[in-house]
Formats: sequence, structure tokens, C-alpha cells
Amino acid sequence: MIGSFGMGDTLISTAALVMPGNPNLASKVLASDGGRDAVEAILRDARAHVIALLDENRPVVEALRDALLSRDELVGDEITAVINGASRATSAHG
Repeated sequence: MIGSFGMGDTLISTAALVMPGNPNLASKVLASDGGRDAVEAILRDARAHVIALLDENRPVVEALRDALLSRDELVGDEITAVINGASRATSAHG
């Protein structure tokens, strides 16, 4: 899981390197230290951005989590209703 899903010190997945026969573009880029460092920097920046988005939208994320735990599935307008409800609640309290 560490290598395949980038769950260790690096966010780079070793699965990107596996290509029998003809190496793919990802394996060519990741074969050099410079390429690996550049990809790692991009992934770390993206991770930081996602964490910031989740933090900024925590009430919506938590409302979706709670709705999914209580209903097991959300589709179409149900998703929009949960998001809108959480957004209205946040606006009223914020």
C-alpha cells in the first residue's frame, strides 16, 4: 500500500512505474531524480490545496458524511440539498 498508493514518505505511486515492455511517460519522468522531485512537489502542493479546501468547507463535508452514514447513499438532488442545507447553516452561524 505504501508503494502502490503513495502512503509513505512520498505521494508518488510505484504503480506508475510498472509498465511491462514499453515504459510509459510517467515511468520515464519518475526515472530521474529531477523528474521525481518535480512530481513530488506538484503532489505535495495539490495535497496542501485539498486539505485547505476541506478545512474551508468542513461543515459541508461533515454534513455529507453524516447524511451518508444515515442513508448509505445520496443521489442527485439529495446531494445538492445536503450541501445547500450545510451552506445555509454555516451562513446563519458565521
